[in-house]
Amino acid sequence: ADAPRTIIVLLLVRTALNLQFRVVYPFLPAIGRGLGVPLETASLLLTARAVVSAASPLFGALADRLGRRALMLAGLVALVLAALIMTLGSGPGPLGFGLALVAFALFGFSKSSFDPAMQAYVGDAVPYARRGRVMGLLELPWSLAWFIGVPLCGLLIARFGWRSPFWLIALAGTAGLLALWRRCPACGIAQP
Repeated sequence: ADAPRTIIVLLLVRTALNLQFRVVYPFLPAIGRGLGVPLETASLLLTARAVVSAASPLFGALADRLGRRALMLAGLVALVLAALIMTLGSGPGPLGFGLALVAFALFGFSKSSFDPAMQAYVGDAVPYARRGRVMGLLELPWSLAWFIGVPLCGLLIARFGWRSPFWLIALAGTAGLLALWRRCPACGIAQP
């Protein structure tokens, strides 16, 4: 009974993590306008995220050393912090764009630290005969973030402005952080 609940928590968390990744592509022009920069400059946000994401193999090694839970929780803290920076700190002007670059670097860290740790946790916790099914299920949020999350964020932007998807991500990330903290106290104790 415990494992299905943990899988549900991981599904919800990965949906929030994937939403921050997917929502930027169709709405980068709106984000750029909100930050007061042209689209070419706004695309540097994606560069900052990608540069940090390239360290994903390092974060996988850290999950082996520090434990799966530590890296999953660190990724979620980074997700919430990045979303809050986008909602509260970023805006027109050099300082606002600089804060947005920091936020997107944190977004890169959030996904690239969480995913390898979560996959290692699943490898540790799920019997081999069911591991492929569970891993496949945990890839569903990539599609959900696009097919449900992006249209929802489009509606939010139309109604409440360009920052509103980041409020949604902050709320979802906070809920996921609390759920994972509570649901998975022993997730991924570092293996010898």
